[in-house]
Amino acid sequence: GRFIMSCSSMRYAGECMSAKSELLSLGKLELVTAVGKKDWMKYGVHMIEAIFSILDDPRPMKVTNAGKEKQSVVSIEFENGCVANLTANRVALSNVRKIDIFQKNCYILIDLLNKTTTVNTIESLTQNTQNKGILINTGLGKQHYQIVQSEPLIQPINAIKAELDCFHSSIIDKTPIAVSLLDAESALFIAQEIE
Repeated sequence: GRFIMSCSSMRYAGECMSAKSELLSLGKLELVTAVGKKDWMKYGVHMIEAIFSILDDPRPMKVTNAGKEKQSVVSIEFENGCVANLTANRVALSNVRKIDIFQKNCYILIDLLNKTTTVNTIESLTQNTQNKGILINTGLGKQHYQIVQSEPLIQPINAIKAELDCFHSSIIDKTPIAVSLLDAESALFIAQEIE
């Protein structure tokens, strides 16, 4: 038999891995948004791969491209109910690669250019709790909340080396590959639908 593994090294980026570990404890995903400055056929599949990795390779059910020339605006609906909205602009003035993840009481920002992950959570604020963030006053006599921001530790990683190490391990140690042929086909299908 032959060994095949197809994926983008973006799957192994430290900031994506950091966000993925935060998601495990923060509840159901509601929405993912991603913004990039480039065209989808060259760079979009890398953003899709990062999102797939963070979300544990969900199965896409529907892909819609509402964009026009020089700008892609894409919505992907996944089997688990999560929706991802991706935008790529070929004429943007600044370089940007960001992924935002929204949960009921949490917002995670992944900045792929600056290699940072920021987690914003909404917490109840009572007389017995310490103010650790930005106060939200919901009105007279109603419960108060605070937005608490944290920046999880991101392990320095060479994403391309991690990708190659994973492939090597799948051959030598016979460990499962990170991205199956079906997962890779799914990401490429979405990239083709977008274009």
